[in-house]
Amino acid sequence: MRLLGAREFLKTVKPGTLFIEFWFSDEQECRKLIENFKNGMSVEDILKNQYGSYHIFGDNGGSLAFIIPALEEDEDITTIDGHEYNFLFYYDKNIVGDANPATSLNIVFDSPEEWSERVPVTPSGYEEPSRFLYYDDLERIRNWFLKECGPFRDEVNDKSAWALKALNESNYYKDNWVVDYKEER
Repeated sequence: MRLLGAREFLKTVKPGTLFIEFWFSDEQECRKLIENFKNGMSVEDILKNQYGSYHIFGDNGGSLAFIIPALEEDEDITTIDGHEYNFLFYYDKNIVGDANPATSLNIVFDSPEEWSERVPVTPSGYEEPSRFLYYDDLERIRNWFLKECGPFRDEVNDKSAWALKALNESNYYKDNWVVDYKEER
């Protein structure tokens, strides 16, 4: 499991990877998350202290989030291998573009063995989760996402990819400690 800033995230994370995005308003919140992560605080306890949301990474153009819609008429049911899900939301969740790379960090689960026993599905409005995904669900959803929503852009090798290039060339992000942050445990 790793805690990564935007640059290391885009350089190393592959499509289909489960991660939690933390998007803060200032660096102090980043420092608090880093301290908790370094001290070995569980992911569940980190999420009790700071808001973060689970996603399955696609590319900088979009990832899959788990969000229970506020209104029933907003539900879009996706059936995967006979299982119905009404909270899969593929959108233009950008590592660079939406969130500010200077105040966002991501906990990355590099393998299914690192996944939490249960992953909360976020209701609209950030109330307490009322549903959870388990290993079989995550694996099924990840495989569907890669097949149905790909192919995804390789930020390192695709010459038309812009996000990592922007981080590397922008003076604002070039030497930013949050953008460059990486910690493994």
